[in-house]
Amino acid sequence: MLKPLTLIASTLVTFSWLAIGTAADLAQLNRKIEKEPEYQHQPRYCLLVFGPKAETRVWLVEDGDTLYVDRNANGDLTEEGEALQPTDKRKLSNYRDAKYETIEIVPANGQAKHTDLMISRYRSGKKGMKYVIKVKVDGKLQQMAGWREIFSNSPKTAHVFHFGGKLAPRPLREKKLSLTEKKQELHLCWYTPGLGKNVRTMLGYEAVPEKITPVAEIQWPGKEGKESVRTTVQLVHRC
Repeated sequence: MLKPLTLIASTLVTFSWLAIGTAADLAQLNRKIEKEPEYQHQPRYCLLVFGPKAETRVWLVEDGDTLYVDRNANGDLTEEGEALQPTDKRKLSNYRDAKYETIEIVPANGQAKHTDLMISRYRSGKKGMKYVIKVKVDGKLQQMAGWREIFSNSPKTAHVFHFGGKLAPRPLREKKLSLTEKKQELHLCWYTPGLGKNVRTMLGYEAVPEKITPVAEIQWPGKEGKESVRTTVQLVHRC
């Protein structure tokens, strides 16, 4: 299964996090699609944006098994090569999935090329369909998003996933650690917020070379009247 970068440190600390915004105002994005094909089913929409200021907009439109990808980011979904069929599709007794790969995004406006775009979808039992998006931003930085429903029935309500934007740390699993517990782990990921409920992109674990070991600086709360203490810990495990 595709996984985001998660770095784990065994330590004891109580911490809080401040919300960190992106450089781009995603709520002000132009959501106009210049040209659309004749769909065979109810179309469902998702918008990917790339770059610190979300300069490149790539529409995804799901039409049954056909996935339209605006590969040159010009808003025209009727161009040759933008109507894709699954490269791999399975249907088992209680599980089904499909993949669309390997896709290159080459913006017509000359912005950076993004490679190895893959969109996969899967469903287990009667649960709703979930999706994973994986791409190398600028052909280098591995980022991922999804593990949830990503499509909406209208461009106006489409979720916006921001790739190549400002990264921020985010705790996973436990949001608070106790000073009295003997064995605990601090789980972190690095992400860029998008627009929509629980919409974010994360660094894939491949993004950070194995020879690099990140270090976290921790501020311990001091007792009343005493200063806090700062310590550092290496983040040594990835999963």
